[in-house]
Amino acid sequence: MLELLAVIMVLALVAIVLFAPEPPSKARTARIVCFNNLKQVGQAFWFWSIDNNGRFPMQVAASSGNPLEVINAGHIAPTFITLSNQLNTPKVLLCPADLKRKAGTDFLKAFDETNISYFVGLDAAQTAPNMFLTGDDNIELNGKLIGRGRSDITTNSVVSWSDERHKKQGNVGLADGSVQGFSTTALRTAIQNTGTNVIRVAFP
Repeated sequence: MLELLAVIMVLALVAIVLFAPEPPSKARTARIVCFNNLKQVGQAFWFWSIDNNGRFPMQVAASSGNPLEVINAGHIAPTFITLSNQLNTPKVLLCPADLKRKAGTDFLKAFDETNISYFVGLDAAQTAPNMFLTGDDNIELNGKLIGRGRSDITTNSVVSWSDERHKKQGNVGLADGSVQGFSTTALRTAIQNTGTNVIRVAFP
């Protein structure tokens, strides 16, 4: 009887070892953290809008102390500085898979585009829930990585994710506050679903 119990215990241990779920890979963990970062960023935009007549910072003129004109010129750091009370820390603006930049530590000291991994959609609005609000900036346009500044992406543009992050996939935060993980094919479909022919986007 004892021998039978011993065999059963050994078999149970073997089964546990063989069928235990694998720990998430480093790449998958980075994408999950990135996803959560963008969720926090989206919430910050929405919380800020509550005190600003339902508008995001990109829709408020610089004369009111907000970065409309600045972001239209392609500088997105002021947008996130505007959201600093809602974000609490600039560290959430860095995708852990972004090896070209470093996390910021203070919104008021030496914070700029070198601390940001995410683009900002200039036309995102609560009334257009499928518009791109923010997301991974490793997007290629017609085979070339989009550089810093403003870019216009049309429904006819050939867009794709570069392979430098998330294994040619990426995360995008929509104006409704949700975050979606997109393959290149899904990214193109999402652009088609925004409801406009041109998406104005500012990249860090």
